[in-house]
Amino acid sequence: MSCVAVLNCTSPTPNSLFTELEKHLFSKNLIPPVANFSQTLNVTISFTVVGILGVDAKAQTLTTFLWQVLQWDIAGLSWDEEQCGTERVSVPREKLWVPDIHISEFMDEDKSPYMPYVYLHNTGRVYDDKPVRVVSSCKLEIYNFPFDIQTCSLTFGSYLHFGETTFL
Repeated sequence: MSCVAVLNCTSPTPNSLFTELEKHLFSKNLIPPVANFSQTLNVTISFTVVGILGVDAKAQTLTTFLWQVLQWDIAGLSWDEEQCGTERVSVPREKLWVPDIHISEFMDEDKSPYMPYVYLHNTGRVYDDKPVRVVSSCKLEIYNFPFDIQTCSLTFGSYLHFGETTFL
């Protein structure tokens, strides 16, 4: 059993591939892309600290600019690169199920630029990479500026699911 199907494009054109995606995938954007509800969906998260935008010792906040990458697989989705004309396409974010990842230490509204697209590969792998501006709470002990060392944690979680949640 699988979530979607092997796509069979009629020609190696964007129109043919998106017709297949519309028929087999885009209508299922509200459900997690798993083969069955007892299956766990692994979402990999990585991020790079691009820069520190500000430190507020009085408010105990740290403002950082991160580049976040989420990756997950859509069960059963694949297409032949030669038959459909490409290995990867950019897909509007609202057409796919996207995990609801948040940072627990967020202390301000998310003012990150909206990224309207995610990358979808012919293996069913989805790459969602985007910039994130984070104003987070952080216990700052600034006594010997600029020589002191700070440790600030970011906790990533989901509003809807826990680490080993199944979709029952």
